Amino acid sequence: MPRRLRFLSLPTAALGVVAFFLPWVHVSCGSIKGRLSGYDFATGAWEEKIGAARARRLKERLRVDDIRRTFSKDRPGDTGQTILHPEQPLLWIIPAGMVVVAVLIVAGLPRVVPLLAAGVVAAALGYFKYRFELEVSNARVPGQIALDWLDGYWANWLALVLLLLLLLVPRRRA
Repeated sequence: MPRRLRFLSLPTAALGVVAFFLPWVHVSCGSIKGRLSGYDFATGAWEEKIGAARARRLKERLRVDDIRRTFSKDRPGDTGQTILHPEQPLLWIIPAGMVVVAVLIVAGLPRVVPLLAAGVVAAALGYFKYRFELEVSNARVPGQIALDWLDGYWANWLALVLLLLLLLVPRRRA
């Protein structure tokens, strides 16, 4: 891979890491509103952002009956899942994965290794969005929850796509 393209992977990965801390989603459910970042979801700080009382009300409104039945068969008395879990530490895969992909590109490893790492990051990002939207759409109060994906989330995808494009640029033949 040309040296210039290796160098470009560093700022691209930095964009992915910074975007993790930018607002990802705007959730609105009546008087409860909040802009939440990947960091907020990964650490559970979303509750502090919208306030403890509002967070409790939001959790109560967003109980998911169908998903609860699917995932709590072995746990009698389970109260169900909510879209906003206290924390989702697996989301740390996203900024860490961006850095790992950049380091692998700069190190000059065979392209398949950083491609696999980028695939893991893409899967984590896509799975988070899929589960979040699925659980919002299955909530007890359908139609009352507004959900908007913000620039921070899309900037993570942009950084990931740019890293993948860097990996797919053909090598120069000497």
